[in-house]
Amino acid sequence: MRERRGNSTETGHNEVQVPQNRSQMFEEWWNNNMMDIPADQKCIKAAVILYMIWNIWKEIKRRISEQKQSYKTHVLLLIKEEMSLQKMACGEPAVG
Repeated sequence: MRERRGNSTETGHNEVQVPQNRSQMFEEWWNNNMMDIPADQKCIKAAVILYMIWNIWKEIKRRISEQKQSYKTHVLLLIKEEMSLQKMACGEPAVG
């Protein structure tokens, strides 16, 4: 179950903090999101964040180049589909 708290969505160790302001450096934002995550879950969380960023970027490009806009739920579905395809092709992320 997800619970909104401030600028994040909390799901245990799967909490992703959104940048507080535009001047926050990406490295600082990334490190804040990876802090206090058990080592065996860091790879999975990093993959989820990267799939989110990639699909949001593709949606921005689609809005600019094709002048089309998808619903947030559709973008989330695309993220889940890509993650599922990656899992089928490569298996679970290697941790160790």
